[in-house]
Amino acid sequence: MDERTSCCHGAGGYCDRCDLLVDLPGLHVIGVEHDTADRVVVTVESPPGPIGARSAQWSRPGTART
Repeated sequence: MDERTSCCHGAGGYCDRCDLLVDLPGLHVIGVEHDTADRVVVTVESPPGPIGARSAQWSRPGTART
């Protein structure tokens, strides 16, 4: 599924120029606005991907060894 969440429609749906300006490795800019205190608010997200630790060892209840 294509997740276009930014205003720029570059490869992957993220704006490379915005990401370069913010320079947060692994995060992509999806929104920029001014708040009521005249501050700039930048909203970022990480790209979709697997969640959780790959190295986690999971076992079924009752099968754990001591």
